[in-house]
Amino acid sequence: MFSKLKTIVSKSLSSWYFVITFLVCGLRNSYRLEIRKNVSVFFRLFLHIAIFSVNAGRNIDKCEILRIDCSNGDGKRYVNFFVDCFRYSRSIILSGINGGVSIKTLSRSNPICISSVYSTRGEKTVQVFDLLTTENSVVMLNESDVMRVLFSISYYHPYVSGLSLYAKRLAFGLVAKGYQVTVLATQHMKSLTLHEKEEGIDIVRVPYLFRFSKGFFMPLFLLRSFQEVRKADIICVHLPQFEGIVISFLTKLFNKKLVCIYHCEVQLPRFFGHRLIENVLHLSNMFSLFLADTVVTYTDDFANHAKLLNRVKQKVKTVYPPIPVPMIDQQKKKEFDTVFASLKKTIRIGVAARIASEKGIEYLLQAIPVIEKQLERKVSILFAGPKNPVGEERYLQTITPLLKKYEEKIHFVGSLSQKEMGAFYSFLDVLVLPSTNSTESFGMVQVEAMFMGVPVVVSNLPGVRVPVQLTKMGELVKIADSSDLAEKITKVVAQRKQYIKSQKEVVTIFSYDKTIEFYQDVLQRL
Repeated sequence: MFSKLKTIVSKSLSSWYFVITFLVCGLRNSYRLEIRKNVSVFFRLFLHIAIFSVNAGRNIDKCEILRIDCSNGDGKRYVNFFVDCFRYSRSIILSGINGGVSIKTLSRSNPICISSVYSTRGEKTVQVFDLLTTENSVVMLNESDVMRVLFSISYYHPYVSGLSLYAKRLAFGLVAKGYQVTVLATQHMKSLTLHEKEEGIDIVRVPYLFRFSKGFFMPLFLLRSFQEVRKADIICVHLPQFEGIVISFLTKLFNKKLVCIYHCEVQLPRFFGHRLIENVLHLSNMFSLFLADTVVTYTDDFANHAKLLNRVKQKVKTVYPPIPVPMIDQQKKKEFDTVFASLKKTIRIGVAARIASEKGIEYLLQAIPVIEKQLERKVSILFAGPKNPVGEERYLQTITPLLKKYEEKIHFVGSLSQKEMGAFYSFLDVLVLPSTNSTESFGMVQVEAMFMGVPVVVSNLPGVRVPVQLTKMGELVKIADSSDLAEKITKVVAQRKQYIKSQKEVVTIFSYDKTIEFYQDVLQRL
C-alpha cells in the first residue's frame, strides 16, 4: 500500500515539475502557449494532468487540446518541451513553424504523426516522428526516428551552378519526405549569414580567410565539421570538394555512414598552379570515395569514363539528377516579349550557364557568322546565369574580345529563378551547351529545356550526351569544334519540329520523384 502511494505521489510531483519546466522553458525561448478555447480550459488541462498522474493514463481521452505556437522555434528545439506533455492531452497543435501558417494536429489515432510543418512555396514540408504506446497506454513521442542528414558542399545557394542547384533540390526533396537536412558550406560571399534556415533546410556557412582559385582557406572548418558531423546520422559529401577529406575522415571517426555524390571530374584551365590544385583536389576526392559506403553519380556513361570512379566501381550507383519541371512566370514571359521584341525575327539561341572555362562559350561565339550565313537570318544569343562567377576572372578576360565583337547580338538576362527559367526557355528556338571537358557531366539545363519543348545542341561528352540519346530532342557536336557546332545548330533550327517531344515523354525518363525515392532508398539501406 505504502509502495503504491509512493508511486502515485512520485508521478504527481514529476508531472507538476514537468509542467513548470515546460512553461519556464517555453517562455524563456519566446514560445507562446495558447489554449484553443478560453482561459478556463487552461485550468481544466492542469486538473486532467493531476488526474492522469493518479490514474496512470486512464483519463487521457478526456484531456483538452493544448496549442503550442512555435513561431520562433525549429522542430528540434521545441520537441523536448512537449514530449511528456503529449501524455496528458489528446492532441497537440503546432502552428506558425518557421513563420509558416500551416497547422497540423498530433493525434493518438495515428502510429505516425506530423510534428512540424514548414511553409515552403505553398507546399507543406514535414518532419515525421513515430508515436509509441507504452504498457499503461501513455503516448510517447519518439524523436530518434527522424533521420538527420548533413550535406557538405563548397558552394551552396545563392551561388549558381549545376552542383549547387542539385544539392538544393535534393535537400528540399528530402526535407519534404521527413528528413532533417543541414547544409555545411562556405560563406563564399561576405554578405551571406553564417547560419540561416531556408525552406526547412538548415544552412551553416563557414567564413574563409583567403581564396585560391575556386577553393578557400577556412581555419574554422574543422571545428564546424566536428560539430555538425557529431549531430548527423548520415553524411552526404558533394564532390568535387577540397575540404571533403575532412568531413569524410570525421564521419568514419564517429562511425557514421558516408554517401559521396560525385558530380563531375574537374579540369581547370591550364594556368600557372592549376595543375597542382587539380591534383590535390583529385587526391582529396579519391580519399573520400574510398571511405564512402555508397557513391552516387548521374549516369552509367559518366561513371564508365570517370577515372576516379573506376577505382570504386563496386560502390557506385547511378540516378538522374533531381530536375523539377520549370513553371512559366507569365509576368516574366511578358517582360521577355516586351524587352526582346526586336529579337523575335532572329534565331534565338539560349545559354543557361555561368561564364566558366568548361562551358565552351567561345566556340558558340565563333559559330555566329556561319549560322547567319547558312540560315540567312540574324542570330541573338541570350545568356541566363551570372556573368562574373567566383574563380573565372581569367577566362572572362580571355573571351572578352569575342564578347565585344558580338556585343550587339549578346544579351545577358542574369540569374533567374525556377519560374523565370521557364519563361526563358519558352522564348528560345534552341538551347546550346558546348561544354569542353569532364567538369560538365550532365547539364541539367538541357533537360529543363526539353521539358519546355525546346530542342538542344550539346557536346558529345560522357554523361552530357545521355539526354539527347534518350529523347532524340537535339544533336550532339564534336568537342571544341565551332564549325560542327554551327552545322548542328543550323540543322536543329531548320528542322525544329522534328526534334520536339511531349513533356510527358521527357518527364517519364527524368522523373524528379524517382530521384528523391532513389535517395530515400539509399539512405534507408545504410
